Amino acid sequence: MNRFLLLVLSVVLPFPALANSVSDAVETSGFNQCKGQLNQVAGDVITQRAHASQDAWSPVNPDQRLYSALIAQNHPNESTQSTITMVPNSDGGCDFVTTHTAVWDKSCAEARNTSLRQNKQVGVLADRTVVIESFIQGQIIFLTPVLNDRACMVTERDVSFSTR
Repeated sequence: MNRFLLLVLSVVLPFPALANSVSDAVETSGFNQCKGQLNQVAGDVITQRAHASQDAWSPVNPDQRLYSALIAQNHPNESTQSTITMVPNSDGGCDFVTTHTAVWDKSCAEARNTSLRQNKQVGVLADRTVVIESFIQGQIIFLTPVLNDRACMVTERDVSFSTR
Protein backbone atom coordinates (compact mmCIF):
# COMPACT_ATOMS: atom_id res chain seq x y z
CA MET A 1 0.00 0.00 0.00
CA ASN A 2 1.45 3.39 -0.87
CA ARG A 3 2.02 6.13 1.71
CA PHE A 4 -0.60 8.47 0.25
CA LEU A 5 -3.34 5.85 0.61
CA LEU A 6 -2.25 5.13 4.19
CA LEU A 7 -2.42 8.84 4.99
CA VAL A 8 -5.92 9.12 3.50
CA LEU A 9 -7.11 6.05 5.42
CA SER A 10 -5.71 7.37 8.69
CA VAL A 11 -7.70 10.60 8.27
CA VAL A 12 -10.95 8.89 7.26
CA LEU A 13 -11.00 5.83 9.52
CA PRO A 14 -11.77 5.95 13.24
CA PHE A 15 -8.98 5.63 15.75
CA PRO A 16 -8.86 1.98 16.92
CA ALA A 17 -7.43 0.80 20.21
CA LEU A 18 -7.03 -2.59 21.82
CA ALA A 19 -7.60 -2.50 25.56
CA ASN A 20 -8.13 -4.71 28.55
CA SER A 21 -11.27 -2.73 29.30
CA VAL A 22 -13.48 -0.08 27.76
CA SER A 23 -12.67 2.16 30.74
CA ASP A 24 -8.96 2.14 29.82
CA ALA A 25 -9.65 3.11 26.22
CA VAL A 26 -12.25 5.81 26.94
CA GLU A 27 -9.81 7.62 29.24
CA THR A 28 -7.51 8.36 26.29
CA SER A 29 -10.22 8.99 23.67
CA GLY A 30 -11.50 12.48 24.52
CA PHE A 31 -15.05 11.07 24.61
CA ASN A 32 -16.01 12.97 27.76
CA GLN A 33 -19.71 13.91 27.55
CA CYS A 34 -20.83 10.28 27.72
CA LYS A 35 -17.85 8.80 29.57
CA GLY A 36 -19.76 8.09 32.79
CA GLN A 37 -22.67 6.45 31.01
CA LEU A 38 -20.33 4.49 28.72
CA ASN A 39 -18.45 3.12 31.73
CA GLN A 40 -21.75 2.20 33.40
CA VAL A 41 -23.05 0.39 30.30
CA ALA A 42 -19.69 -1.35 29.86
CA GLY A 43 -19.87 -2.48 33.47
CA ASP A 44 -23.30 -3.99 32.79
CA VAL A 45 -22.04 -5.74 29.64
CA ILE A 46 -18.75 -7.00 31.00
CA THR A 47 -19.03 -9.61 33.67
CA GLN A 48 -16.13 -10.58 35.90
CA ARG A 49 -14.94 -12.99 33.21
CA ALA A 50 -11.79 -12.65 31.13
CA HIS A 51 -12.37 -10.07 28.41
CA ALA A 52 -10.73 -7.56 26.11
CA SER A 53 -12.05 -4.83 23.85
CA GLN A 54 -11.30 -3.15 20.55
CA ASP A 55 -12.55 0.41 20.73
CA ALA A 56 -12.98 2.99 17.96
CA TRP A 57 -13.67 6.72 18.01
CA SER A 58 -13.14 9.72 15.79
CA PRO A 59 -9.83 11.53 16.22
CA VAL A 60 -11.64 14.74 15.19
CA ASN A 61 -14.10 16.11 17.79
CA PRO A 62 -14.42 12.77 19.60
CA ASP A 63 -16.82 14.23 22.15
CA GLN A 64 -19.33 15.03 19.40
CA ARG A 65 -19.23 11.70 17.57
CA LEU A 66 -19.93 8.07 18.22
CA TYR A 67 -17.78 5.74 20.28
CA SER A 68 -17.84 2.02 19.59
CA ALA A 69 -16.40 -0.91 21.51
CA LEU A 70 -16.37 -4.60 20.59
CA ILE A 71 -15.85 -6.75 23.67
CA ALA A 72 -14.82 -10.41 23.56
CA GLN A 73 -15.53 -12.42 26.69
CA ASN A 74 -14.84 -15.98 27.74
CA HIS A 75 -17.47 -17.87 29.70
CA PRO A 76 -17.27 -21.45 31.00
CA ASN A 77 -19.31 -22.92 28.12
CA GLU A 78 -19.02 -20.31 25.39
CA SER A 79 -17.36 -17.17 24.13
CA THR A 80 -19.38 -14.06 23.41
CA GLN A 81 -18.97 -10.85 21.50
CA SER A 82 -20.71 -7.67 22.58
CA THR A 83 -20.74 -4.22 21.07
CA ILE A 84 -21.50 -0.88 22.64
CA THR A 85 -22.11 2.07 20.36
CA MET A 86 -22.76 5.39 22.07
CA VAL A 87 -23.20 8.92 20.76
CA PRO A 88 -23.97 12.26 22.42
CA ASN A 89 -27.39 13.56 21.38
CA SER A 90 -28.70 17.09 20.87
CA ASP A 91 -30.48 17.04 24.27
CA GLY A 92 -27.17 16.67 26.09
CA GLY A 93 -27.83 13.01 26.82
CA CYS A 94 -26.28 9.88 25.34
CA ASP A 95 -27.99 7.42 22.99
CA PHE A 96 -26.60 3.91 22.77
CA VAL A 97 -27.03 0.44 21.32
CA THR A 98 -25.62 -2.73 22.82
CA THR A 99 -25.58 -6.14 21.18
CA HIS A 100 -24.51 -9.46 22.64
CA THR A 101 -23.91 -12.48 20.40
CA ALA A 102 -23.21 -16.09 21.31
CA VAL A 103 -23.66 -19.45 19.65
CA TRP A 104 -25.74 -21.80 21.81
CA ASP A 105 -25.19 -25.54 21.60
CA LYS A 106 -28.87 -26.24 20.92
CA SER A 107 -31.28 -25.63 18.08
CA CYS A 108 -33.10 -22.32 17.90
CA ALA A 109 -36.40 -24.15 18.40
CA GLU A 110 -35.06 -25.64 21.62
CA ALA A 111 -33.69 -22.26 22.74
CA ARG A 112 -37.05 -20.64 21.98
CA ASN A 113 -39.02 -23.30 23.87
CA THR A 114 -36.76 -23.48 26.93
CA SER A 115 -34.52 -20.52 27.81
CA LEU A 116 -36.63 -17.90 25.99
CA ARG A 117 -40.16 -19.29 26.49
CA GLN A 118 -41.35 -16.30 28.54
CA ASN A 119 -40.62 -13.87 25.69
CA LYS A 120 -42.90 -13.08 22.72
CA GLN A 121 -42.06 -13.93 19.10
CA VAL A 122 -42.85 -10.89 16.93
CA GLY A 123 -41.57 -11.84 13.50
CA VAL A 124 -39.02 -13.43 11.23
CA LEU A 125 -36.21 -11.80 9.23
CA ALA A 126 -34.92 -13.27 5.95
CA ASP A 127 -36.97 -16.47 6.39
CA ARG A 128 -34.65 -17.86 9.09
CA THR A 129 -34.01 -15.38 11.89
CA VAL A 130 -36.72 -15.41 14.55
CA VAL A 131 -37.33 -12.03 16.21
CA ILE A 132 -38.34 -12.11 19.87
CA GLU A 133 -39.46 -9.21 22.04
CA SER A 134 -37.87 -9.67 25.43
CA PHE A 135 -39.66 -9.06 28.70
CA ILE A 136 -36.79 -6.60 29.33
CA GLN A 137 -37.94 -3.22 27.99
CA GLY A 138 -36.09 -2.15 24.83
CA GLN A 139 -34.46 -5.54 24.25
CA ILE A 140 -34.99 -7.59 21.10
CA ILE A 141 -33.54 -11.09 20.67
CA PHE A 142 -32.67 -12.63 17.31
CA LEU A 143 -32.30 -16.41 16.84
CA THR A 144 -30.51 -17.63 13.71
CA PRO A 145 -29.91 -21.34 13.05
CA VAL A 146 -26.29 -22.28 12.32
CA LEU A 147 -24.41 -25.53 11.67
CA ASN A 148 -27.38 -27.09 9.86
CA ASP A 149 -29.74 -26.19 12.70
CA ARG A 150 -27.61 -28.00 15.31
CA ALA A 151 -26.75 -24.69 17.02
CA CYS A 152 -28.29 -21.26 17.38
CA MET A 153 -26.66 -17.85 17.06
CA VAL A 154 -28.39 -15.70 19.67
CA THR A 155 -28.10 -11.93 19.44
CA GLU A 156 -29.63 -9.60 22.02
CA ARG A 157 -29.97 -5.93 21.11
CA ASP A 158 -30.79 -3.10 23.50
CA VAL A 159 -31.50 0.42 22.21
CA SER A 160 -31.70 3.43 24.53
CA PHE A 161 -32.52 7.02 23.63
CA SER A 162 -31.86 9.23 26.62
CA THR A 163 -32.17 12.86 27.58
CA ARG A 164 -30.47 14.80 30.33
